[in-house]
Amino acid sequence: MQSKAEICVRAQVGPDGHVKLRPGGRRMVAAIGASVGILAASSQAAASETPKFGAIKGEVMGSCGGLIVTATAADGRIYRAKVGPNGRYKVKRLPAGDYDVKTEVGGPEPPKASHVVVQAGRTTKLDINDPLNFCIVVGMLRIDDSIG
Repeated sequence: MQSKAEICVRAQVGPDGHVKLRPGGRRMVAAIGASVGILAASSQAAASETPKFGAIKGEVMGSCGGLIVTATAADGRIYRAKVGPNGRYKVKRLPAGDYDVKTEVGGPEPPKASHVVVQAGRTTKLDINDPLNFCIVVGMLRIDDSIG
């Protein structure tokens, strides 16, 4: 006669993905409980991989770059991004919520967008038209038609 410590639970995964347990007494219940625990833990791990942050990206119209775009959260936290030479910016790793977005320029009142909504795992597009920000290109181009 076998003692309870020697009882083994046998399980087989069928081609349809279902687990079939073979007779094993009380250990069968323990095996089912352990399997449910493993499945629950894996679903919690998958849930924890859900994105927690979003972003705001766009273009500052007419910008040659060098500006800073700030996004201020409702709790006062400030996030910044530099505007590239193509006029584009992206403020990354923003917790979901509402933001006030503006450019940092030396003018009297920079353009501002209020209540810009950021969702976790998403990027909100926001183009900024700043009439005080413009790009001046200084130079001269001489075209020589004699080369040819």
